[in-house]
Amino acid sequence: GEQRLYRAREDAERRLEKTRLAAAEASAKRLELETRLEYERVEGQRVLTEKRRADREARRRLAAEVAARQVELENIEQEERFERQTRSLLEEKRRREGEEWLDQMARESYQAKEARGGKRLEEERVENGRLAQKERAEQKAREEAAVMAQLVAKQ
Repeated sequence: GEQRLYRAREDAERRLEKTRLAAAEASAKRLELETRLEYERVEGQRVLTEKRRADREARRRLAAEVAARQVELENIEQEERFERQTRSLLEEKRRREGEEWLDQMARESYQAKEARGGKRLEEERVENGRLAQKERAEQKAREEAAVMAQLVAKQ
């Protein structure tokens, strides 16, 4: 009887030891799983934070591109306005020059008719017209260059 009691006690101790070992293994396994879960949670947060940072950076770059394009468009519009103003000023100047030239030619023609007659007058008028046209072209080129320089200086 004592031996049976002894064996029963050893069996109980072995079972208790197995239970403790299983409990320790389960505890270690649980700790490993909790550690892995925590790592994955932290890693997930890091990835999420990184993604948010990348999204912010992409939005910032896009906003900078939009702003740069807006400035580019404003510069193009300003250049177009400048060109229109320049054309308008030059056209007005040419129109005034044309009117002045016609008045001058009429005066010269009238004076020449009174001073001389005939074919010599016609030849002189044609030559004067050529010289006046040449002078006008040179004067117009000088004035256009001056107007362009003035407009560039304003810019």
